Amino acid sequence: MTDARETVEEAAATVVIVAFNSADTIGACVASVPPDVQIVVVDQDSTDLSAEAALAARSDSVIVRAGSNRGFGAGCNLGAARSAGEVLVFLNPDAQLGADAVRLLAGAVRRPGVGIAGPRILDQAGRETTRCRVWGSPARDVANLVFPQRVLAPRLRQDVPPSDPVYVMGGFVPYVQGACMAIERSLFDRVHGFDESFFLYSEEEDLAGRLRGQGLAAWLEPRATITHIGHTSTGPTGSFATEQYFRSRALLYRQRYGRLCGSAGSVLLAGGLLFLLLTAPFRALVRVRKAETAGFCLAGLRGIGAAMRRRPVRPPGERRS
Repeated sequence: MTDARETVEEAAATVVIVAFNSADTIGACVASVPPDVQIVVVDQDSTDLSAEAALAARSDSVIVRAGSNRGFGAGCNLGAARSAGEVLVFLNPDAQLGADAVRLLAGAVRRPGVGIAGPRILDQAGRETTRCRVWGSPARDVANLVFPQRVLAPRLRQDVPPSDPVYVMGGFVPYVQGACMAIERSLFDRVHGFDESFFLYSEEEDLAGRLRGQGLAAWLEPRATITHIGHTSTGPTGSFATEQYFRSRALLYRQRYGRLCGSAGSVLLAGGLLFLLLTAPFRALVRVRKAETAGFCLAGLRGIGAAMRRRPVRPPGERRS
């Protein structure tokens, strides 16, 4: 039996899902949302039946047709504009909410000093994949790009260590993963939502940084869980995703440190990619950082160049020859 407090908290929330060719996963995602919680699905010009799959799972889903693929942050902002809830829960279309996740996240964002909250994240096999990031910097990003995690000093690693009690007990963290984030609607409006200059990646760190400027922090709520498949939208276009990751890092440097220092940070990151590019044959031979192939490095360099030249993003389906 659900008590009145739980019903009120869930009904005050809206789950916003940004979809792009997500027909294979969005049905299960939508079905995991409690029946008394509003769902807003933003369809980013999918070429499959993403919106129809969402409606088949929940006929009362609000469908917003973006008209084009404008990126994750822009899609979230569109969905937030159509929401009715006091709490917004942004959820990836390849994720599924666990029991009570909405209620627990809604409660977390109402804690004093909390600006945004995220859940514990599991993969399809139930394995722990939760990672709380520390604030990025050019030096930390390059160190994590070039060196294996096992040889890095703890202060240079990108994640809060897995042994930290926060993963079990919950608590304040620098920022939470973008697969699922909850924030009060009034606060989201006050900080003007997501920065739409980020197409993919780093938008959650940017938002958390702006909330920090308001004296608010991120909170990990491990009692709330989601199951996340991951990479279903970006997997077929891995080169594009890599390009956007590095573009977003360069944009973040510029916004955080200013034009001159941000550009210097971007050059440092490009230097790390160049080092990996030049050593690709040797690394393949000795089986060190094999995933960072020459193609990966070239895509990353294109992304940094696009950010420094302020070039607009062309999604894969919209590219011109």
